[in-house]
Amino acid sequence: MKVVKLFLSVICLFAVTFAFAQKSGVIEKNIFNSYIKVQYWAHTESEQSYDSLEKANDNLGNLIKTYAIKYPSTITAPFKSLPAGLTVSTAADGLFRIYSWDRLTGGTMHFFANVFQYKIGDKTYALLDQPLGEGVNGPFYHKLFTLKAENKTYYLAVFLVIGSSRDHLRGLQVFSIENGKLNANTKLIKTKSGLHNFLSYEYDVPDDVDRDVDVSIHYDNVTQTIKFPLIASDGKFTTKFITYKFNGQYFEKVILAK
Repeated sequence: MKVVKLFLSVICLFAVTFAFAQKSGVIEKNIFNSYIKVQYWAHTESEQSYDSLEKANDNLGNLIKTYAIKYPSTITAPFKSLPAGLTVSTAADGLFRIYSWDRLTGGTMHFFANVFQYKIGDKTYALLDQPLGEGVNGPFYHKLFTLKAENKTYYLAVFLVIGSSRDHLRGLQVFSIENGKLNANTKLIKTKSGLHNFLSYEYDVPDDVDRDVDVSIHYDNVTQTIKFPLIASDGKFTTKFITYKFNGQYFEKVILAK
């Protein structure tokens, strides 16, 4: 009798898993097609193309937000076949995810939009973050790291802001889920001016694209350190790096011995 019950449990589990896999595939396809419409209107020249592009972006954002809330399991769905320009970053604990995409509404300046999906207990929530206004370009989140300390969990989101073909800004922003809400202003980084929720640096894109320059910001989960290149006052790269290490309370700049 126990064997039969175990067999039935396995069958039910398989059926549920298979059903979600099918649903997940449909959701991914719909999101894919929605962003394809954004790309289509971005490359179409007509009187109504700009309005259609804005509408396509709004539709995409609302679609992702709706799916994120209605189908909680999407927070860990693989979504491996989404088109270039639409990135999904997921925390290791499966409780936080960021969908980020290029709205393709600018020229050399890029405007990005994001959907933040997070889970508290059995409920899943989602927030749609659109550009704040004309000429204001937000970040493109493309990596998400998890830091656990003193029974708290922090999410370190690596981002890129593109002001022009040469003017770029990279950084790392700290998020947390507390008091039943997503906190995008978690101040965990200590600098000379006090505690902040992010680190960032601006730079000029190198003229030589083949130049062996690491322009990225990195996080090492083992040593709990943030590392990024030192940028000179003229926006050019140096050969030095800046490191911030977590000391149990916050990240603080590491002072190297002379």
